[in-house]
Amino acid sequence: MHNLAIEELAYPEKAIDAQKHLQDLATYPEDPVPLHKQHIYLLAPPTESPLDITTTIHDAINKEIHVPQRPGCIAIGQTGEICKLTDSLVIKHPKSQARRPTTNSAAKFLDTERQIYERLGSHAGILPYFGPHDDTGAIQLAYAQQGDLAAYIQSRSDPSLPPQALRKTWIETLIRAFHHIYSCRVLHQDVKLSNILVHDDVPKVADFANGAIFPTEKDMELVYERDPLSRVDLLGIDCVMYSVATWQVFEYDYFENGR
Repeated sequence: MHNLAIEELAYPEKAIDAQKHLQDLATYPEDPVPLHKQHIYLLAPPTESPLDITTTIHDAINKEIHVPQRPGCIAIGQTGEICKLTDSLVIKHPKSQARRPTTNSAAKFLDTERQIYERLGSHAGILPYFGPHDDTGAIQLAYAQQGDLAAYIQSRSDPSLPPQALRKTWIETLIRAFHHIYSCRVLHQDVKLSNILVHDDVPKVADFANGAIFPTEKDMELVYERDPLSRVDLLGIDCVMYSVATWQVFEYDYFENGR
């Protein structure tokens, strides 16, 4: 792999490691773009006006590409780009790559997420969904301005724990949310603190891009027996509940070090 030098980054402290990101992008079998022409993403801070940020990458043979970031971008995940539309609404776009607006795999992930949100409907413990945004596969979601659960806990760890009654209410809300999710024949498959968002002082399950949706008549007990990711979901739920109960960030990566 070429050694990359990253220049002119508007927010260098937010840049994703280039070498690792290029390795990740190389796993897309349908993408013919050579590694040295792939790009990295910047995570820009929220802004009231559209962003016009360009990432410039020079590779070992001094080729250069410019990849514009979407206006209003506030976060970028493995499959989607989150852009602020209003103070209460964000758009989740399929993740872009160099030379093409979206990848087929990113669009498929987001289509699965759309189907899951539509199956789940409105629920107190699930991030509100407001339908498709356009024909690219982008979807509209509530803007959870209080951030994810890990950041929320860390920012409110001093001087004392929140009242026990509040933590109990949050745990009950999340239990009901996950019960609803699995009752609807859906697996989340990526339960972690960063996918629990705090919206209007209530925890909300979010990010179903890695999820799976099954026919409504499916025998889910068989799925739970055969699908290892359903058991990983239980581990993730345990970590979330423990973090809320103790008000400490606790995470355990089931796949780390080949476990």
